Amino acid sequence: MGEGNLRKYLLYATGEVVLIIIGIFLALQLNNCNQERKDRRVEINAYREIQDDLVKTLADVEKDRLRHRRHLDDAVRLRAMLFQSQSDNRLDSIGLLLKSTARDYQLYPKVAAFEALKSRGLETLTRDSLRLAITDLYQLGIDNLTSIGREESAVRNMTRIMEPHLARHLVLTPRISQRAVLAPERDTISYFQYQLRDYDAMLQDEGLLNDLESVIEIRVFKLQKHDRLQERIRATLRDIERELERLTS
Repeated sequence: MGEGNLRKYLLYATGEVVLIIIGIFLALQLNNCNQERKDRRVEINAYREIQDDLVKTLADVEKDRLRHRRHLDDAVRLRAMLFQSQSDNRLDSIGLLLKSTARDYQLYPKVAAFEALKSRGLETLTRDSLRLAITDLYQLGIDNLTSIGREESAVRNMTRIMEPHLARHLVLTPRISQRAVLAPERDTISYFQYQLRDYDAMLQDEGLLNDLESVIEIRVFKLQKHDRLQERIRATLRDIERELERLTS
């Protein structure tokens, strides 16, 4: 092979190698771009799923918060009657107040999206501060409120505290308080009303007053927990919305 032909061959071979390297580089770049777009779609979907679950959980927290507030007002009103030994002489209305003090609730948060995120890997969410905020919200905030609910808490269970007093002081009457309709049979089920058995006996029940005070304290504690969790969920939802705007822009 002549020197001129060798030079041409080397130039040709070098060009081939360069083209191959450029091709590999472009393929890697394209693959990286495709992977980044895929990862971003997964991250966006993860945020939207968590967002949807948090909106539903927030609605449940707000609902329970309103009910706790109503029962707290009833308990405070009943306590005032017991302290002042005064009533409106309506045994049925006092019975309703007493029954109200035993109401308690259990939060069942929507956690499917967060569990799915943990399965995929928390690093799916690339913004460190928001990933940490979401993790803390679920594992500390939401879990904490769930743990003090009716089904989970043995100590702060207001139903368990007040049920013995309900059995002692309430009697069932033949008056219908409400009706429920069962589908698809359309059967109507009646609920009968309770009323106070003996107002004077209730006034003498020191254990009732002590437990009623405990229930008021527990109710306030739970209301404060609901308030704090509501604020944390709202703040996290705002952060998720801002991050979604960034990722989709």
